[in-house]
Amino acid sequence: MEKIYLNNDWLFTPEYTDALLAADADLSGLEKVRIPHTVCETPFNYFSDSIYQMVSGYRRVIGIEDAWRDKHLLLTFAGAAHEATVYINGQKAARHFSGYTAFTVDMQPFLVPGKDQLVVVRLDSRESLNQPPFGNVVDYMTYGGIYRDVYLEVKNENYIADVYAATPEVYDEVKVLKADVTLNEMA
Repeated sequence: MEKIYLNNDWLFTPEYTDALLAADADLSGLEKVRIPHTVCETPFNYFSDSIYQMVSGYRRVIGIEDAWRDKHLLLTFAGAAHEATVYINGQKAARHFSGYTAFTVDMQPFLVPGKDQLVVVRLDSRESLNQPPFGNVVDYMTYGGIYRDVYLEVKNENYIADVYAATPEVYDEVKVLKADVTLNEMA
């Protein structure tokens, strides 16, 4: 398995539009950023929490090596606040609710052979009753952006997708470890 960090060479706009999905989109108004990134820097003095509540967009092109042709390419976002929709080559590949948990997208069904792959993230960082509490309820300020690493894992056709291990009866004389191992779904 290879793990490649993709934190460099992202483009950002504070105003997402579907025009970002086009391969030939006008990129002149986008800012080049590095992940981790926040949708806006807040001033040290008083400000309204509405300044970082927006629907923003991120865009990046990923070069795919020929050696990866028959592999699974898993794109992981370790943290994207708060509602993320990921598009690969203009197709909706995943939607994730919660800026506090990582999520992974299998790029394989969306790849265009022989080309660089276009990844666009629509990120909604507006306050919502369906998300964990925002700053007015807790003693910290929330934020928006892809604020943790983004990386690509290159895996074989068959791989271990998840392992769950537990010790259900820790006080018993005989110790038992139970493990559930999940393989990726076969196509």
